[in-house]
Amino acid sequence: DIAQSSRDLSAEEKSKAAAAGHAIVETQVAFDGIAVLVHPNNPVEHLTTDQLADIFSGKIINWKDVGGKDAEILVLSRERNSGTHIFFLEHIVRRGNAKGPEEFANHALMMPSSQAIVQEIETGENAIGYVGLGYVTDKLKVIPIGKTAEGPFVAPTAETVQNNSYPIGRALFFLTRGKAEGDVKAFIDFVLSPEGQKIVSSLDFVPNTAS
Repeated sequence: DIAQSSRDLSAEEKSKAAAAGHAIVETQVAFDGIAVLVHPNNPVEHLTTDQLADIFSGKIINWKDVGGKDAEILVLSRERNSGTHIFFLEHIVRRGNAKGPEEFANHALMMPSSQAIVQEIETGENAIGYVGLGYVTDKLKVIPIGKTAEGPFVAPTAETVQNNSYPIGRALFFLTRGKAEGDVKAFIDFVLSPEGQKIVSSLDFVPNTAS
């Protein structure tokens, strides 16, 4: 009855659905912010999206090239079957061009879960990785991100993800075949209600609107 997606459907996907007789309706139910994490001892205070692209694609391999110490960067990514991996690849590594040729660096470690990334960074002073906001802990340093070298450099919070000032946020959707009706509509209406959006927050996602 309902599928979930962490990105918009592409025009190709919509046309394939239409050809099969389905008019897919997307309903945004929440946001998520993708936080960039390093070890607390890492002196780097902020990064640009271009610097992130160069780090994760392997063009920058030493922390000294982005204001850190002289040490090789340990790059951590989710595995290729992860939706977060695909989002970060398209929006950061490929700089918003989903069909671009850029790929993650060959030396990047593909981790089986966001929790695995968190655990690796907790003990690795030269590591960098990305996770959804719900995986951030006080044992990690969250790096503010800027779209340009002049800034502003913005940390991921519910407010900055909602107002789109944080550069690595994404909307989360429910997908239905046509307009939702009956129990399906009732469920989606509940998710969008104040009570439902409180549950969104309790699960460490970002509600559609400020509470």
